[in-house]
Amino acid sequence: MSGRIAISGMLLGLSAMLAPTSNSLLLVCNAQEAAPQAVVAPSAGFRVVTDVFFGTQKAPAQQSLTLFSAGVAYDISFDDPNQITMVDPRRSRIVLLNKATKTQTAIDLRELQQFIDSARKAAETSELATYLAGADKIVVTDDSVSVGDSVMQYQTSLQKPRDPQMAQQYAQAADALILLNGWRSGMPPFARLSFNRAVAEQQALPQEITRTTSSGKQTIVVRSLLHTNWRLSKDDERQIAEIGTMLVSFSPVTAPEFFAAINNQAATPKVAGQVTSQK
Repeated sequence: MSGRIAISGMLLGLSAMLAPTSNSLLLVCNAQEAAPQAVVAPSAGFRVVTDVFFGTQKAPAQQSLTLFSAGVAYDISFDDPNQITMVDPRRSRIVLLNKATKTQTAIDLRELQQFIDSARKAAETSELATYLAGADKIVVTDDSVSVGDSVMQYQTSLQKPRDPQMAQQYAQAADALILLNGWRSGMPPFARLSFNRAVAEQQALPQEITRTTSSGKQTIVVRSLLHTNWRLSKDDERQIAEIGTMLVSFSPVTAPEFFAAINNQAATPKVAGQVTSQK
C-alpha cells in the first residue's frame, strides 16, 4: 500500500515521535523478539490527552484524546475528529472509522505483527541495523526511562496509574498503533517498541517524552506530553457509546478503499469562502 497518512489521535503523536523519516505515525514488545503478547484483563476506564511539540514551540502542533474502556482503546484526533481508531486486543484487530464517509475497515493485528517481524529480519542486514543496535541501549531509573543512542534517543519521565493494569492497556494500544504505522510507512520502529516495553515493565505510563534524532549536523527534537485522568467522564462515556453506534451503522470497506477515500478528502480543494470550524 503506497502513501502515508495520519489516521487519528494518539497515532498522530506516535507518528511524530517515531523516526526522522516518518511523516505520518508506545506496547510491550521486545525489539529483538517481537512476539505477540497476552491480552491484558481490562481495568476501570481512563483517559489520556496527548500534546505533541516540535522543537522549541510553545503551543502543541498535534493534540489527541485516547479513551480506555473494557479493554478497548478509542483514539480520537483533535485535529481531525472525523478519523477514529479503535484498538481491540481481545479480538486482535484495529478498526478505523471515517465519520465523513461513514465507512470502517478492520485490520488484523497478527498480520501487522508478521510484517514487523519480517521487517526486523530484513533490517539486520540493511542500513536500518543502526536502529536495531540503538534499541538495545536501555537505561531505567525509579522515575525515568531512556532508550537509544546518538542517532535516535527516547527519554521520558514516568507517571504511575492507580491500577497497574492501566499501564499494560496503554502499552497494548500504543504498540498496536505503532504496528499500523510501521505497515503504512515501512519504517520499523524498533527503538520505540523497546522504549515502550521498558516503560510498561515499570508499571507506568510515559509523562513527558523527548525524542532526539541526529543526522550529520542536524538535530531534531520532538516532545510529547501526556495528561492523564484515571477515570472517564460522562462525556467520555457518551463518546464511546457513539462510536459503538458507528460500528453498527458504518459500512465496511477494504483497507485500500478506506485509505483511498481519506487521501481523496485531503486532496479535495476547499470551496471559496467556506468556513471551517476549529475545535
